[in-house]
Amino acid sequence: MISLKGNRESIYYQSQNKWFGSVAEFEIPGWIKLAVGFGGGLLLFFIAASAVLNTQVKRKTAELSDKNEELMADIIERKRAEEMLQKANEELKSLDKMKDEFISNVSHELKTPLVSIIGYSELVDDRSLGEINDEQKKAMDTVLRNSERLRHLVDSLLFINKVQAGAIEYAFEKVQIEEIIDDVIHDMLLEIKKEHLLLERNVPGDLPLINGDKSKLTSILTSLLDNAIKFTPQGGLITLSAIEEDKSIHIMVNDTGIGIKKNLIPDLFQRFYQADASIRRKYGGIGLGLYICKNIVEGHKGKIWIESEEDKGTTVHVTLPK
Repeated sequence: MISLKGNRESIYYQSQNKWFGSVAEFEIPGWIKLAVGFGGGLLLFFIAASAVLNTQVKRKTAELSDKNEELMADIIERKRAEEMLQKANEELKSLDKMKDEFISNVSHELKTPLVSIIGYSELVDDRSLGEINDEQKKAMDTVLRNSERLRHLVDSLLFINKVQAGAIEYAFEKVQIEEIIDDVIHDMLLEIKKEHLLLERNVPGDLPLINGDKSKLTSILTSLLDNAIKFTPQGGLITLSAIEEDKSIHIMVNDTGIGIKKNLIPDLFQRFYQADASIRRKYGGIGLGLYICKNIVEGHKGKIWIESEEDKGTTVHVTLPK
């Protein structure tokens, strides 16, 4: 049998040669061309996109590096500023402490001779050391009045130092507000008459007792009434009232004086604050009265606030728990 595979003339051989031999026509299928073209284009796209992205990443990295350097510089500068601020605060605290110590020392040094001055002046004034004429009596009254003002100032400064040190002591007992109000009015009546002012007292006689420090409550009402006298023009009216509320006694000191601008009211209870420098020159004082009142009222678990209208008058409210 003749081998078909080895016979070049056979139909089998020629068929095989046509499809797979040297004479076979070869053509790449269209789907392969399409796939290769798409893949190549996609590859080129990714290469180009990668190059663009790489450029953007480098630019953003450089920008972030610059921002980071700026941020680090800001952080360093802020830290330096914070250190300087902390140092300044420490220096201010040190100066404030030195000031408080100085005020305390000076106040104590003033108080000792002042007590002697007032004591001997009273002996002269009441003629315990001999007779004095009318002119001498007026002079001694002036000495006593100003000595008392100075003693009040010294006591105020000493009180503030105790507040700063947290060393305020209270002698709580059952007290009658009506009695304290009457004592204050009695002590201030001559000053009220001297300034040609009218005083109205609206205090019921059946107010309940409260737990308080009588001496300190007296100083509060004295200070508030003194302010009302100081800032009310001649012929003006001062009204001192007290009422019982659900859980407290509500005391009000009202005047028809110069009043206060509303935007200044919140600052009035600060230490050494006065609404206007011209007020200090005209009326005196160093801005301690309301600060002290606030501390004493809060020491009694009470509240104090002010209502005022410029050129119409002021009302100071104090509530003390029953």
